[in-house]
Amino acid sequence: MQKKKEYQLVVPLEDIENDNNDKNFKPHSFLMSWIRQNYVLLIITANIMIVFVLFIHPLRPSSTSNTQIHDFSNPVFEVQEGFPLVDIPKKENEAVLTTSPKQATTPILPNIPWSGCVTELPNPDNRVHIVPPPKGPITLVCCNTTKGPLSIEVHLAWAPLGAERFLYMVKDQFFSTNVPLFRALKGFLVQFGISGDPKVHKKYMKLGHLKDDPQWLPPGPPGREINGVTRYQKGYMSYAGAGKNSRDTQLIMAFANNKFLGGGSPWEVPWGQVVGDVSFQTMSKIYTGYGEKPSQGKIMNRGADYIKEEFPLIDFMNACMIVREDLSDEE
Repeated sequence: MQKKKEYQLVVPLEDIENDNNDKNFKPHSFLMSWIRQNYVLLIITANIMIVFVLFIHPLRPSSTSNTQIHDFSNPVFEVQEGFPLVDIPKKENEAVLTTSPKQATTPILPNIPWSGCVTELPNPDNRVHIVPPPKGPITLVCCNTTKGPLSIEVHLAWAPLGAERFLYMVKDQFFSTNVPLFRALKGFLVQFGISGDPKVHKKYMKLGHLKDDPQWLPPGPPGREINGVTRYQKGYMSYAGAGKNSRDTQLIMAFANNKFLGGGSPWEVPWGQVVGDVSFQTMSKIYTGYGEKPSQGKIMNRGADYIKEEFPLIDFMNACMIVREDLSDEE
């Protein structure tokens, strides 16, 4: 932060001498004289303070934020249920959406431009869940990142509102705006979903926040592990949030099985999962060296340029496309 200039009170020597020789000298007269001589400087200073209070200060990350910081490189860390993941909270009295805006369906590309994308559902016998998830329609999506492709099963029955919002973002080409994988924590998760284009970010913020979907994972400490199976599985995807009905565009993807996620935070309802060996190889290559350092507020205001200038090793998601919409896990 640029150091503020310190202004010293400078009074001409002759003024002081005249005042001292004046038997009728009054302190308040000297103050008024100084104000008259420096009123331009005072007006400029007042305007700078107003601009700082109204525009600059609200964008700075708060030092009193509820966001906890953990050393995720330490294998003994614990993340409690209810761990907030978004710095900017939902505005008071803001309307909560129960659906995403209507959008013309983007045509499914006939040829997948990236090798390694999954086109068929993997064998369900190879999947592990702590409890049976809801069954229903499945959409296959493939996203391209700077480390390779990520294939994602989007389960509309797991979290209808969350899944619908993600698919809307895919069809609207949100992920083609250089979305940084800005909060990558080794052995824990990667958080992303702020557009690399500030104009697109502002557009999506006008859509409002989503109402929470019902949680299908078992809650609280009893649901952390059942019969040796961890609650939040590696590759699960859900939203980041900071309270009830706070989901917007920010997402999380689990780098490893985690018993704490999904147990108390209403936004951590899985709506999809990463599938395919190539996708898990991509996950393992995502850069995690910066940890918590990137500022969400600065990404929102400066976009991808901020990340490229100050965190050049961070990876990006640069496109997503729908591969198939005709799938289901219903018998």
